[in-house]
Amino acid sequence: MHEVIQTFSTNEQQIAKEIFDYAYSLEEVDYYLADGIDGIMVRRETRRHKFLSISTKSNRVLFHLPIKLRDSVFDQFKENIS
Repeated sequence: MHEVIQTFSTNEQQIAKEIFDYAYSLEEVDYYLADGIDGIMVRRETRRHKFLSISTKSNRVLFHLPIKLRDSVFDQFKENIS
């Protein structure tokens, strides 16, 4: 996981680490590195599908999360996003 985050810019590393640490602190959450994708996938241990992925593509960081949560996550981290 740390190897993927270290490929981000310094600002992106901080944001990715904060979001990952928050998601990973939730109950029954696990993560895995996707084969063939430079990304971290986060899912609940009792579920098959991820609820968050943090990946790089074309020198940018992509965060994927459920539509219902996007606004609340953005509001929490918008001051850190340039």
